[in-house]
Amino acid sequence: MIKKGFHKNIKKAAAWTLTAVMAASLAGCGGGKADTPAVSETEKNTAVSASEEGNSAAAESTQSGESKYADTLTIDFFTKDANYQGIQSGWFAKIVKDKFNMEINIIAPNISGDAVYQTRAAAGELGDIIHLSAEQMKDCVDSGLIMDITELAGNSESLKRFETGAKSLSDYFGTGDAIYAFPTNASTEAKPTDCSQMRYNAPENGFYTRWDYYYELGCPEIKNMDDMLKVSKQMQDNHPLSDSGKPAYAFSLFPDWDGKWLATASKYCIMYGYGGSTGYILFNSDASKSFTLEDEDGMYYKVIEMFYEANQMGILDPDSSTQSFDELTAKVKDGAAFSSPFPITEYNTPEHVAEGKGQGFVPVGDMNYAPLGYSPYGQGGAVAMGSNVKDPERVFEFFEWLSTPEANMLTYAGPEGLTWEEKDGRPCLTEYGKSALQGGSVQNVPVPEEWGGGNYGDGSNKLVTSIDYQMDLHPKYRETYDTGSWSSTIEENRNKIHDEWTEVYGYEWPLDYLEAKDMIHPFPGNSFREPADPSDIKTIRSECNQILTEYSWKAIYASNDDEFRQLWQEMKDKLDGFGYQKVLEFDWKNFEDAKAAVQEVLNAG
Repeated sequence: MIKKGFHKNIKKAAAWTLTAVMAASLAGCGGGKADTPAVSETEKNTAVSASEEGNSAAAESTQSGESKYADTLTIDFFTKDANYQGIQSGWFAKIVKDKFNMEINIIAPNISGDAVYQTRAAAGELGDIIHLSAEQMKDCVDSGLIMDITELAGNSESLKRFETGAKSLSDYFGTGDAIYAFPTNASTEAKPTDCSQMRYNAPENGFYTRWDYYYELGCPEIKNMDDMLKVSKQMQDNHPLSDSGKPAYAFSLFPDWDGKWLATASKYCIMYGYGGSTGYILFNSDASKSFTLEDEDGMYYKVIEMFYEANQMGILDPDSSTQSFDELTAKVKDGAAFSSPFPITEYNTPEHVAEGKGQGFVPVGDMNYAPLGYSPYGQGGAVAMGSNVKDPERVFEFFEWLSTPEANMLTYAGPEGLTWEEKDGRPCLTEYGKSALQGGSVQNVPVPEEWGGGNYGDGSNKLVTSIDYQMDLHPKYRETYDTGSWSSTIEENRNKIHDEWTEVYGYEWPLDYLEAKDMIHPFPGNSFREPADPSDIKTIRSECNQILTEYSWKAIYASNDDEFRQLWQEMKDKLDGFGYQKVLEFDWKNFEDAKAAVQEVLNAG
């Protein structure tokens, strides 16, 4: 169970209805870009005011980090999750330059394509610092592309906190006691059974819809998926057009994150209790229940069926199978799309929420949220130094610094004295910080020259790589690195939507409600790492992935029930023809190992 005291202290984030989806979390959620609206005169004035207040602090901050290195070093930072490629610029680049006399050249397969990994790996020059999935990292260790950093890491107080995760990776790599990499998004503060995917005091997965439309209906009880569809249809009937006069749809999906399944469908599976997976098998928090993707009694099938019903009712965006996530968020901003399995809150501007307008979390009676728990083993990724690294000692110094509280605060909260300051022993956003980190989403507001100039969002840390988990606690303040969860932010940001939500449900925040109703069962952080597919399984899985995603979309757009069932059976037949059952045998063996790891954590208490 969730430890309530832990959540009450660090997770009561009043900005839950204001927050845009943050790319690094949605542990494995793909790469939507943050919205960067034009800068208003108010924001400009705020920036100037903040620059006047923060000039002296800026000077102190940069001077204290003066580099001991005479020559500028440019390093290649290969990172799988970044949505930016090229030289890091702006205020974060200035801090790194002042401290290490270093420039960072970011290489991002999200931008340049997946082939860049194979090309650079084949050339033996993947990068100086490398962020990959654990599976890819193992391949690189086996190929000699990764540096043994055992000695360097052994002398690092900062990295010692992550020893458990590093040793687990070494076991996975088969390198004995030698350390080659550290996990990303690892926690050293919370228990593995505490819920980590509960930002801004609401679940990261659930039924999110336009609160004002729902409130207008009188907030009818939503017991299950059928009620979700019924209420969504009522909202769309009342509001068929967007703010600009375009057709509006309750449900609007996108294929960007699809791989072995429809990613949007998998988010509803998490909402309904299935947060663990090994290949094509999804399972619940204690691994006592499981299903395969094609199983007609499984939750994935039920979600695809719900999308089909939505299309039959005329409340599914016809562009769902072809539009990008960026195109979807633009529709949300215009009011042309308003229901999703996670918060997409581009409509939630300060002006709108002050009027009670915007997307918010609505409880569903049979919800059984299965978020990831905190984990010292990280959340799937690994970061390391390349075997051909330039100036290993300086690069390791930077590598190590990235896991310090100072670097974490810079990454998630910005520079002290500009975006935040300490008041009465706790971190508080400055007026500038409130505009630069509006609702927890990075904005482009002007940065004073003393801090590097340019715009804040453009100059923010673009690496999307962190050993520390964003929701871990700062050792001094005992508050998260995430500004939306700060107690000071909570006190300042309650709004009309929050008040109406409390009026309807009788609890101050969604977290309170879900805890009281026993609707949260975190998937515990554990040591299991899914092994790489053997070559024959890998080939079959590649074909099956395409069939699963192709036919999932076809079924959603089926013309009637008979065609829906026919398409699903055709998908199953094709899967079997390609060797799906052989892949499932491999996945079931992995499931047993995953189940043992989960049970080990649960039995340990």
